[in-house]
Amino acid sequence: MISNTTNLVDPEVGQRRERPKASADCLLSLAAAPTFAIMALLAGVDGGRMSDMLCSAAHGASPLSGMVPMYLLMSAFHSAPWLKLISSRRSGTRHAGGAPNERLVFRSKTTDASYQGRANTIMHEMAHGLGPAYARTSAGKTSIRESIGPAYSGLEEAKADVVGMFGLKWLVDHEVLPKEKLEEYYVSYVAGIFRTVRFGTAEAHGQAQMMEFNYLSERGGVKRQASGMYAIDYAAMPGVLADLAKELLEIEATGNRERAESWFKKYDAMPSELHVSLKAASKVPVDVDPVFSFPEKIK
Repeated sequence: MISNTTNLVDPEVGQRRERPKASADCLLSLAAAPTFAIMALLAGVDGGRMSDMLCSAAHGASPLSGMVPMYLLMSAFHSAPWLKLISSRRSGTRHAGGAPNERLVFRSKTTDASYQGRANTIMHEMAHGLGPAYARTSAGKTSIRESIGPAYSGLEEAKADVVGMFGLKWLVDHEVLPKEKLEEYYVSYVAGIFRTVRFGTAEAHGQAQMMEFNYLSERGGVKRQASGMYAIDYAAMPGVLADLAKELLEIEATGNRERAESWFKKYDAMPSELHVSLKAASKVPVDVDPVFSFPEKIK
């Protein structure tokens, strides 16, 4: 779905950069589990308000009915690096260059892509807590959700996506993350859009990413090729995402419902070209839907 060009890297340069790359990946891996655990705690303690704000389109739901279990599961799923660290320290195999398996086990492109997706996810969740805490309207300080109305959930998800990507660029610029990873972060982000919109665009995440895709296309950050695949303009992406982040943050800060609705109305339709491209990939499973067996029928 994504067309990309990879530059060849001198082997010696690659070896010199290997250690900082591994260090950044390790930090992202170790940050995932506690990040999601803290979000689960906040979602439960906050009486449901946090669960409304973070990745939830439902309003007034019990904090134990949606976000808390989800964050706990995500924390558990990302606990492997901590278990590996504890295990290696107990066995005395940890050393300055990293655990032996980090140096000996072949790392595929799929493995590397999983790290980029994890970085995007962490920054997305952190970005939910960034931005204005309330809207400044003519009536004074008000709840952003109440000011924006039905469009709020899609707006908040889009803000988290875009501000999260802006944050990744900031970390790269300040040498927290390696510069050579930035293009991979952008590829993972755009690939995530394709995955999400395959489910449809009625739900908040779908609404958000459909809008993001159309805006990126309009500004030239993503361009469709004659083959039906999409190419990313890496030079354009930082400026396009910064402008979109500014727009979304201003809408939340002002609580301007009309501006929010007009913005999503302008960018909410799936282009026919994208529909054709997604149809060409229709044989790829959207997701795995587990089937559970219970001894008694669930009512």
